Amino acid sequence: MNAAIINDIAYCKRGAPAQFVVNANVTDGPKQFSATQKEFRYAIVTALKTLAGGANTGAVKIGASANASEQPISLNPGDAYVLPWAAGAKFDFRDWYFAVANDGDGLVLQFI
Repeated sequence: MNAAIINDIAYCKRGAPAQFVVNANVTDGPKQFSATQKEFRYAIVTALKTLAGGANTGAVKIGASANASEQPISLNPGDAYVLPWAAGAKFDFRDWYFAVANDGDGLVLQFI
């Protein structure tokens, strides 16, 4: 395919924002953001344990590896991190992992 990427609002496909929460226990080890296919183009990851804004007790680490201790981005309670991608690309939450320092902590993921 040799089509040009057009980043003009008139040509964009409508996307509806969505959100969900994931929680884990320390013994879970690195856990996928989602166990089922859930694609996104842009996501905001916030270190909270509930959609209502319940604060985590400790840090949550995130990364693109399922291996133990390979989640290099550390988020303190309430911190947010943006997962942006190039125009035309999409990714799956199954390819991102998180590990918690305290049982029941988690992430709120808002995405398009």
